[in-house]
Amino acid sequence: MEIENNLLENELLIDSMSQVHLKETAMWAKFLAIAGFIISILIAIGAVFAGTMFNKLTAGMPGGSKGGMMTGGVIMVMYLLIAAVAFFMSLFLFRFGVKMKVALITNDQESLNLSFQNLKVYYRFAGIITIIYLVILLLALLGGIIAATITHS
Repeated sequence: MEIENNLLENELLIDSMSQVHLKETAMWAKFLAIAGFIISILIAIGAVFAGTMFNKLTAGMPGGSKGGMMTGGVIMVMYLLIAAVAFFMSLFLFRFGVKMKVALITNDQESLNLSFQNLKVYYRFAGIITIIYLVILLLALLGGIIAATITHS
């Protein structure tokens, strides 16, 4: 007889070695999440200062008042967006760490499931950001090639 390995019919078990690995993973996830919270706060503070400083630098230039305010505002919004993304990624990583620790201490299946759900959302978020980054990189490369071709023609 052939034994069918169907994960939907068989339950996976978390043995003692898996618990040790998950406990350490949860600890590092919480550490990285807290560092991410701090970094996102620093980016948000930097966004306000960068926007304000850019406005002041361009205010003395002829015709730079309106353009400087617009550019300073765009820079501030971009940095605030980056800070928000970093914050939410850290939040999902933190929730993973906390829920995993609770699940391992109390043997609670619901906490374990919520923990893995937060980890899934974290990685989905990271994947989407990576795709966006690669598309921007590709567009910049194509733009550079086109600009170099036009310039040398």
